[in-house]
Parts: sequence; structure tokens; C-alpha cells
Amino acid sequence: MQRSGVHRLDDYLRLLEREPGRRRELQRCVTVTVSEFFRTPDRFEHLGREVLPRLLGDRRDLRVWSAGCSYGAEPYSVALLLHELAPTGRHYVLATDVDEPALERARAANSFSERDLKHIPERLRHLFEAGQGKGRFALQPRIARWVHVRRHDLLERPPEGDFDLILCRNVMIYFTDDAKLRVYQGLHGALRPGGYLFVGDAEVLNPVTQAGFTQEAVGFYRR
Repeated sequence: MQRSGVHRLDDYLRLLEREPGRRRELQRCVTVTVSEFFRTPDRFEHLGREVLPRLLGDRRDLRVWSAGCSYGAEPYSVALLLHELAPTGRHYVLATDVDEPALERARAANSFSERDLKHIPERLRHLFEAGQGKGRFALQPRIARWVHVRRHDLLERPPEGDFDLILCRNVMIYFTDDAKLRVYQGLHGALRPGGYLFVGDAEVLNPVTQAGFTQEAVGFYRR
């Protein structure tokens, strides 16, 4: 409201109804785009050591969805692990978010900062090269090619199905309990039987199990 020069809630509501651009401005203002590669490193270690090898034992080519991907560090982290574990596979990583500026950064995959890369294992550092701008890094195209970036609102139906792994981390903490359950039910339906859901440490667990998931490790649930 301060940015728009409006002092009354009723006036601001009318402004949002009248000007679609104001609604996009509000969404950008309240959308959190905090992310980094291998966020919560011990969870990603479990992903690379236990979960992905198990999935690759069933399928050579994996289908992964990173929901609420921000500017792409999360789906590209999965792509790095897949390159390490199964470099000849024809993997598909869907990366979605509602924030268009963040999605543009994700599509480019060439403006990651040193801070974004601070948790990347040393063995994978060689897969980055000089990016666009001073002190920026780009992921090599042979890794980035697996990631497909698209806009999607989690409160809508899943964009597709038959995923082996869905990452939805640190997103649900902003939703109501009813919305959480509805979204988790949608994610459950988008996973193939035996597939995994990877959530953030701060996520409330009850809606996950109510939606039909079984916990296998901290942050990891299975259909």
C-alpha cells in the first residue's frame, strides 16, 4: 500500500480489482525467492546416496518435479546428482513457480552467485563456468538441458503426473491447513506408486501422512 500511495484497505482492494498489474506487483512483493544449491546438504546427501539410486534401480530415465523452484537452484541440484549417477539417462526435471522474474533466472541458468554455490560438493564444481556478470556462474548446458521451467500455481491441479520424485520444500509453511492437505493430495496423485516426496524440515507432517504418504526418513515420504 505504501508503494502504491494508498492509505485505506478498501481503496487498495479497488486498485487491485481495477489494475491487473498491481496484483502482479503484490505477488512479487510477498513471494519469497530464497534458495541455494543443495539447500540442507545432509538431506541432499540422503537424496543422492539412497533415494535416487533406489529410483534408478527401477527406471533408467527419471521424471522429477521441483514445485516452488524459485530461481532454479533446487531443480539444478537434482540435475547435478542425476548427471553424477546416471549421465546417459534421458531425465526430465520439471521446475515450476509463480514468480515470473525468478523463472526467467531459472531458464537462463547463468547468473548464480558464489553464495548460491556454497554447499555444492567439490566434486561437482567443475560443472559450472563463468556466467553473465562479474562473480556469476552458469551451469553447463549438458546439465541444464534436463530442466524444463514453467509457471504453475500449486493451488491448481498438478501440471502432469507419473513422477518418480517431487520436491516441494519450504512452500507449504505459507498455506492454510486445508490448502496444505489439498496440495499434498494433488502431489500424491502426481507420483507413481513407490515415488518419493521430498519436503522441507519446517513442513508440518500431519497433512503429508493424511494425504496417503508414508515417512521413510526426515524430509522424505513415499507413495
